[in-house]
Amino acid sequence: FKDATMAVQTQFTIAEAYFELAKKHRQLKEESLARRELGQGRKLMEEALRASPDAALRAQGEYLLANLTFEFAQLAENEDIKKQGFQEALSRFNDLVGSYPDSPYAAKSQFKKALCLEKMGQMDQACEEYVKLSYRYPDNELVAETIARLGQYFMLKGREFTEKAKAKADEAK
Repeated sequence: FKDATMAVQTQFTIAEAYFELAKKHRQLKEESLARRELGQGRKLMEEALRASPDAALRAQGEYLLANLTFEFAQLAENEDIKKQGFQEALSRFNDLVGSYPDSPYAAKSQFKKALCLEKMGQMDQACEEYVKLSYRYPDNELVAETIARLGQYFMLKGREFTEKAKAKADEAK
């Protein structure tokens, strides 16, 4: 490569390609191939991040690495490993929001933080993260998805309360 920046950008691109390949192989139920591709993408991304002084590239790389971690967690069959993977992804997304709050990847990371919490069964905390996204990045396209997810969650919660109330009313009769 002519310079270090070009080398880092190439590593980013290759890591992104591995990430996309892994998603396709996961859709095709080729889990072991998807895991290998995610691992290779992770390795390349970590190397590129160590070599990159550019903040914009670092934000992009951190986001891609967090996404790889998220995807890897979704592939795990063991519940403890899955939860650990979501926790690691959550931490990475949280670090990105804190370190690069004005980056185009900050709002996406905020959204993914909430998704990680959802996957870990922590819906109340996920709702808080969705609300934070709406307040911090009100013009972001993910706000609509956030509102839809919140609405769906509270609709289900309302149904649960209604069913419990009916059961108590039946007991009282």
